[in-house]
Amino acid sequence: MTLLLWIDESLPRAIAVALREGGFEARDVRDLGMRGRTDREILAEATAAGAVVISGDLDFANPLRFPPESHGGVVVLRFRRGPARGEGARALVGFLKQAGESSVRQAITILEPGRARRFGRPQSGRPTT
Repeated sequence: MTLLLWIDESLPRAIAVALREGGFEARDVRDLGMRGRTDREILAEATAAGAVVISGDLDFANPLRFPPESHGGVVVLRFRRGPARGEGARALVGFLKQAGESSVRQAITILEPGRARRFGRPQSGRPTT
């Protein structure tokens, strides 16, 4: 099964393009008719569809608001706008290929230049951060 990724409207459409070019099934929520929907609505719909949400919105990184075990997964991309966003897209594709689907499922992952932080259920006996 291919990892399905939903790109939140807080990120440029180029992120979805980069993910598709990297071999992932990526859909922009704006193309799914979800422009302007709340974070909670987007996450609920994505979870029902079996998708992981990719966002630039730090609200998604709050485990008290969105407990990792309650959804299919969130990756928050924290790269500056402009040329750094291209770097962020490359880092995201590389991270997803290396880490694999199980690392982002039922977790909140914050991807920043040079590091990834994961909050959620332990995977393969490793503690969460």
